[in-house]
Amino acid sequence: MRPLPKLFSPLIAEMMATYCHTKHLAGLAQDERCPAEYQLVARSIVQHVLEGWQNQTGGRGTIEDLLLGPWTSRPTVAPAPHAADFPVAREHRVAS
Repeated sequence: MRPLPKLFSPLIAEMMATYCHTKHLAGLAQDERCPAEYQLVARSIVQHVLEGWQNQTGGRGTIEDLLLGPWTSRPTVAPAPHAADFPVAREHRVAS
């Protein structure tokens, strides 16, 4: 039997929060067009994830380690057509 990961460690909790906040990006991106801003923030997020991965692997981890390999959670259906369909979108919507 393989040991269970530390499900409640600060690192895994933060990674799970990141996952929960980013899983709706495809749907939200359908309603907005801001590619330059998206790219800037996405690059910053990826850089933080990579720095963490390098710390986990004693400096040997690469972006390819994280991006290559089998993708196990591909969506089987297209994302919902409107950001309002996602609870997170409603929670974080800025009043206009």
